[in-house]
Amino acid sequence: IPPLLLLRGQWRAFAYATLTVIATALLPILLWGSEVWTAFFTAALPLQQSVLHHAVGIGMLMIPSAFNSARIAGLDTVGSYLVHALFAVAALTIFLRHFVRRRHLRSLPLSTTDILVFTLATALMSPYVHNYDFSMIEAAILLWCVSLRRHPATPALTFVIATGWCVGLLSLFSNALHVPIAPLCLIAALYLVVGTNTDAEAGDAARSRPPAPT
Repeated sequence: IPPLLLLRGQWRAFAYATLTVIATALLPILLWGSEVWTAFFTAALPLQQSVLHHAVGIGMLMIPSAFNSARIAGLDTVGSYLVHALFAVAALTIFLRHFVRRRHLRSLPLSTTDILVFTLATALMSPYVHNYDFSMIEAAILLWCVSLRRHPATPALTFVIATGWCVGLLSLFSNALHVPIAPLCLIAALYLVVGTNTDAEAGDAARSRPPAPT
């Protein structure tokens, strides 16, 4: 979210978000004392790291991140982190390219394409993402489909819609079969969305033009 706000020049929203984070961090201290955050850093985070590094069974199958996909493929922890870093950098690069290219539209509300790019890139960033977190992609896909109602169907659009709608369940079965393809599907969908000229983007461009003199 912070890169998105910065790229769109939404400084007020960025400031409010910063204040919200500070308030959220201070409130537990006021209510329960500093031990809350001490326990979070000394107990909760190590437990999360242990689950990420050593999960087995259904717990492992439900994590479709690039890191866990590399683990399922047989890589060690260091190698898995390197693979995840490659996917995260690729997702961030595509994300930045999309919004830098559309910086002349930043005064307009986010288009459905912008929302889908944001959610796909976000899904690829965290090594601890779970398949149920991909419900955010399904919501973005629904919005995107509305903007595509007059757009001709293409293999690329079909792939993006099918991936966004099914990747959460698909990742569970593909991981169980030791064919962890979810990160590849997500990065491919992200690339295709950015390269797709949708009606929503055309509408944004039209609205960004100054009105014709009367």
